[in-house]
Amino acid sequence: ALTGIALVVIAVGTGGIKPCVSAFGGDQFTKEKVALLPLFFSVFYFFINAGSLVSTLLTPVLRSYVECFGQDTCFPLAFGVPAGLMIVSLLIFLVGTKWYVITRPKRDAALLFFQVPASVFYAIYRRITLGKVPGTRNFMDYASPRFSDKFAFDVYLFLRVVVMLLPLPVFWALFDQQGSRWTLQALRMDGRIGKFVIEPDQVQALNPIFILVLIAVFETIVYPVFGYFKLLRKPLQRMVVGMFLAGVAFFIAAVLELHIQSVSDNLQKGESRVIITNTLPMPVEIQFDNGDPYNLTDINKRMTTKNLGYKDLNITVYEGSEIKEGYYQVNVMEGDIIQLFITTQDDEITVIEESASEWFPNGDKASVNVFVGDVDIRLNFSLCPKKCSDISKGDYKAYNLPSNTYGNETEVSVGSYHYLVESDDYQSNGSLPRNLGPGGIYTIVLAPDGTDNGINVQLYGANSPNQVSVFLQIPMYFIITAGEVLFSVNGLDFAYSQAPPSMKSLCQAAWLLTVAFGNLMVVIIAESSAFDNQAHEFFFFAAAIVAVCILFAVMSYFYKYIDPAKLLANQTDYNPKFEESGGNNASVIPENSPLIYRSPYNGDENVMSDFEPETHTPVDPKLDLSVKETDSESKF
Repeated sequence: ALTGIALVVIAVGTGGIKPCVSAFGGDQFTKEKVALLPLFFSVFYFFINAGSLVSTLLTPVLRSYVECFGQDTCFPLAFGVPAGLMIVSLLIFLVGTKWYVITRPKRDAALLFFQVPASVFYAIYRRITLGKVPGTRNFMDYASPRFSDKFAFDVYLFLRVVVMLLPLPVFWALFDQQGSRWTLQALRMDGRIGKFVIEPDQVQALNPIFILVLIAVFETIVYPVFGYFKLLRKPLQRMVVGMFLAGVAFFIAAVLELHIQSVSDNLQKGESRVIITNTLPMPVEIQFDNGDPYNLTDINKRMTTKNLGYKDLNITVYEGSEIKEGYYQVNVMEGDIIQLFITTQDDEITVIEESASEWFPNGDKASVNVFVGDVDIRLNFSLCPKKCSDISKGDYKAYNLPSNTYGNETEVSVGSYHYLVESDDYQSNGSLPRNLGPGGIYTIVLAPDGTDNGINVQLYGANSPNQVSVFLQIPMYFIITAGEVLFSVNGLDFAYSQAPPSMKSLCQAAWLLTVAFGNLMVVIIAESSAFDNQAHEFFFFAAAIVAVCILFAVMSYFYKYIDPAKLLANQTDYNPKFEESGGNNASVIPENSPLIYRSPYNGDENVMSDFEPETHTPVDPKLDLSVKETDSESKF
């Protein structure tokens, strides 16, 4: 319940701050300095990701490497430090209040959420009932006289931005998988580099690191160089390229996923695994699911199958000239890793079942458990990085284990280990036959060796440890981050600069809404289980973003930019209510012209033109921002 309340509070707070903070920053630039807006949004995005980098690196450390309240982890500290820093940042923000340019909202600004759709529906209704009226420039002119010309034109400008935002959720559907699908991929990869280990959720730190570097590179090198060739000079151009780069990144992710699958034995959709281990000091023959008989000469058999349901296991034990037979039925379900240990109890063949799928380790750890076969004594067991001399000093330890029982699964660091087995009158130590690998699931079997009180120690894996280095994810993180810089920074600039002054925050909210719809798309596709293979899902998203990229490029080609300097210079106050007679809000439709368009911007009919924002020209107060395109320039 408390978690739900916390999420609601975060959602309300985020909804309040995010649309307003970027618009508030843009409001600090007057019409004389409007050319600095693109640079501001780059710096703004830089500091957002600087905070993200600190959080991504610091939070896992506070969570995993600090102990508190009797726990091995410390989630209160991991949550408390960001909360404290947020309070400090709020205080610093309040200190600078007297230096801010504050645009106070009008009293009816809160009604925009209702007035905008009301005016749109009213305009559509009037267009249908009146038909085409001479002199109208767009369908929002039909909202007059109920809504002022100024308000109707602002809504028209707002809708132009919203239409351009419609394809954008697909980009966020790809981008935000860094924290889900890509992290899950990292769980199945090797994060070791020398003595250091990169945790799977720390790989995401590559994104803010690359952003901090690439924002500076794009602003100082990429944009000026391409601008010299009249390329990447407009926000929509850059956003198209950013979307394409996201597709390239997901294509790389799909190829990497195929490589991981080719060198590992991770279960795919619809598969399960059964591992049969012989803990007896004598030969055993098994027949599983009516298959061919198999001799457990290596005392371990691992089978991956897509045949689910109840399966029969027939067992034949050869003890000298004596033959014993046994039977066991196991229910195999999708995604299960089931371990079956063949042992004896009261001189009868017995099968002990354990599920390993319930204790998958983190990608930088190995999971270890111990199984004790049919021995006559209770055992203590320990694993140590160095030679064990005391059970209590081990990374893994289990006490007083009776026969035919399991210990407790434990995650340990990867590497080589020594073991110690002891009881009241028995002790044995040695080294495990091989190193524990990252992501590996291991069972150590302590079984009788056929001698009096002799213990045979064997190590078995329920899966293959991670073999592919997590650093192979670096190219796809770099490419999608370059796409983010092109897409997100310029998207913020576009949504702000092309919005009417009265609806800046509303446009920023619409921009953020594309992120929400993108995340929703991922949830729907993931829950639909449309893909049996994760690589195929990555290929699907790569193809989807390329298709949307083409559509967005066509839309961008026909989009006409608005000069933000003229919007700021010509904005006038207006009253959206009816006026009794005459004026800009005349309620009487003149004869032969039921709707007369009047520009709400002091007669300036050139507010909407082929304006091209210049982002790398030194700011000159006398600079004419209405730069016209030449025939050699890219249209969008």
